[in-house]
Formats: sequence, C-alpha cells, structure tokens
Amino acid sequence: MLSLIKYYSCFVLLFLPSLAYGNYGVEPSRIEGSMPAGKTYENVYVITNPQSHAISVELEWRDYTINPLAKDWLVLSQTKVTVEAQSSVRVPITITIPENAAGEYTARVIFTQIPDKSDQVKFAIRYNNPIYIKIKGTERYNFEVKNIQINNQKRFRVILETLNTGNVHIRPSGMAVITNTTNPDESFELTINQSQRPIIPNEQFSYTAVLDKNLVLPDGRYKIKFSLTAGEGDIIKTWSQEMVVDISGETVSSIDNAEQLQRADND
Repeated sequence: MLSLIKYYSCFVLLFLPSLAYGNYGVEPSRIEGSMPAGKTYENVYVITNPQSHAISVELEWRDYTINPLAKDWLVLSQTKVTVEAQSSVRVPITITIPENAAGEYTARVIFTQIPDKSDQVKFAIRYNNPIYIKIKGTERYNFEVKNIQINNQKRFRVILETLNTGNVHIRPSGMAVITNTTNPDESFELTINQSQRPIIPNEQFSYTAVLDKNLVLPDGRYKIKFSLTAGEGDIIKTWSQEMVVDISGETVSSIDNAEQLQRADND
C-alpha cells in the first residue's frame, strides 16, 4: 500500500449556485501522483458543511482511462452521505492499479449536493475532482499543435489547438513573443496556459493567450515566435514555431506557411 501521492486541499467549485442555497467543501480537490502497477493506494475525501442545516451529497466517479485493465480500479466507500450542520464526513477511497497497467489511470469524482425537497428554487452544487495516477516506468509525454489561430478583433489573441498524443496528462505551457519587424523595440509577450489547464491522453484543447489590457495590435508586420513545453523531470517535450503576419485593422494575413515552419523536438 502506497502513500507517496500528492494531493491538494484547495477547493474546486465548478458551479456557483444562488447564495440562498449555500455552499459546502470537498478536500482534496485533486489527487495526483505515480505508483507501480499492481499496487494499492488509499485516501479520504472530507466533505464539510458550514451551513446551519444538514445536507445530503451523492458521489459517483467516471473513468477517463484509455482501455483500463479493470473497471473497478477505483472504489468509493459510500455513494451517498448526510453531513450534519457545521460538521464533516469522511469518505475513504481505494485505488488499485492492475498488474501490467501502463500510462495513466484517470478519473473524476463528482460530488452533488441534493436539493432539499422543501426548497422552491432547486440548484445542484457540484464538485468535479480529478484523479491522475501515472504508472511508474511507462509514461510517454508527447503533444502536437494541430492549428494556430490569430485574431485582432477587439483584442489581440492567439489560439493553439493542442492534442495530447502521449499516454499521461500534460500541462503545456509557453510563450508567444510578438515583435514589430520595422520597430524591434515594440515587442509583446503572451503567456500560454498560465492557468496550467491539463489535457488527458487523446484530448485536444484550444489554449488562448490574450494581449494585456485587452489591446489590439496596430497595423504593421509582426514576427511571432511560439514555444511550448510539457513533461516532467528528465522527460520534457518541446515545440516551437515562427511566423510572420501582416495586420490591417481586424484582418490578419499570414506571410509564411505555418505548416512548413512547424517543428517539434522529441529528442
């Protein structure tokens, strides 16, 4: 049985209800780590009710693992609990990674507060807490940028459509450095994926970076250098690309063929 897995206690609230219905908390908000195949790990979710009345919470989990070797690798000890006013309930969970498993076992545990039947206005307050368990020695980090969009309408932004082609989740991060070709001192930097939003294997997500203060770029020709990295420890994958664009008002015209300029470093 292992205990060397990181877990996080900050709250993740995916739906904000009317203040009339109140709130509750769930810890940890994320369980993330690595362990060998064939091992078992245990943890406990703590559901806290700060309200002046009891609440009922339902629990379920959804498997996002690609081709899991066992359907019951995650077990919740309870699927419905009552949490008394200003108290907490502990819900143990057990994670068992099958022998010969590879890549990553991924799930989301969903907590849903059941509206009281006496309430005239009913809201479902949900927490959606991820679990990422990498299988030691089998991790593959890789990604592709499938498309680049550049927009100068109302505010300048770049969008990188990124596909996770590895077998574990990643949090790509990087920069877009924009330089005016006729005035190199005029340069801007955009942070890509500042929130560290993850993508799981086979998932594609569009990362958007916006120019500070919601500015648009003035007319001119600009060189844009993109860079992204993802991985962990000694396994780091990088991608970079340069392109030149002309901007005239809201119109953005590419001077270079982006596909020819794209290069990926997987060494």
